[in-house]
Amino acid sequence: MAYAIKCYFSEETATPIRRIWKDLADSGLAEFLKQSGSRPGITLGTWENAPEGDLIGLAGAFAEVCHEVPRVLTYGLATFPTDPAHVFLGVVPSDGLLGFHKRFHALDPRLSAACSLYYQPGSWVPHSTLAIRCNPKYISKIMERCLAYETRMEARIDSIGVVEIGTARQISDTVFHSIFMDEAENSL
Repeated sequence: MAYAIKCYFSEETATPIRRIWKDLADSGLAEFLKQSGSRPGITLGTWENAPEGDLIGLAGAFAEVCHEVPRVLTYGLATFPTDPAHVFLGVVPSDGLLGFHKRFHALDPRLSAACSLYYQPGSWVPHSTLAIRCNPKYISKIMERCLAYETRMEARIDSIGVVEIGTARQISDTVFHSIFMDEAENSL
């Protein structure tokens, strides 16, 4: 079974992304995120073959030891050249966010080594997904619909959890009891 560890945005800051998901689903262009019950956020890592319990433990341990949670600033739309297609909000790779990601992976080097190369420190492209599993011929229509909304926003991470890849079934969710970093520290 494949899993992801994802940081979820607060309900307030997730609302604009949920509006985009709804619009894309209602238009028939990208339905999975809305229909699956996904939650807006950013993924810290994905694993093809890691024990579910180990990942739940890692997410919970990180929530316990993390003393500062960065703000997440998006800068606009982007896409990965995949088939099926994937459209996302690009996330500013601030020092605070990159350090947060690096500390997450340092917590359990064994699990980090088993994580997808795309999510390793130094290779990670932080993003928040808007459309996934889409026909590539609809990319321009998806992006056009997304541009009807503000795509530069600030989001707050409030929890971390394990998600089953493929179904988006949420397996765990642990709230951070941390303070938020100063905006100056989180900027480039």
